[in-house]
Amino acid sequence: MTPEGVRALLAFLPIFERRGFVPDRGRNAVIHAPEVVAFIQVAYLAGFVEPFDWPAWEARALRYFDKPELLRTARLATLRKLMCLHIRKDRFSEGHLAGMIKAGHIQAILRRLGALTT
Repeated sequence: MTPEGVRALLAFLPIFERRGFVPDRGRNAVIHAPEVVAFIQVAYLAGFVEPFDWPAWEARALRYFDKPELLRTARLATLRKLMCLHIRKDRFSEGHLAGMIKAGHIQAILRRLGALTT
């Protein structure tokens, strides 16, 4: 993970927060908007998607979704795990990542990332 990679990821925050942004296309949210496809690619290149047992960590990740205030004190390692989990889970549960963007969860992760790294 490099500062350039973090900046590249943070560049998606205004896109995802843009009024009217739709993260998916098609039926059942299975086709990502081009911006989301680019976000996934940047997350891999930036080192935010790394091998770890994300299914075993999913219950813990759910706490950050259910209680967004927990993100205010989340460490960088936690943000990386959350990002990895949501991107990897989307491969097995189509539409998951778009749902997380629609719910504002990915944006909250990116805001915390910005607070930690800028």
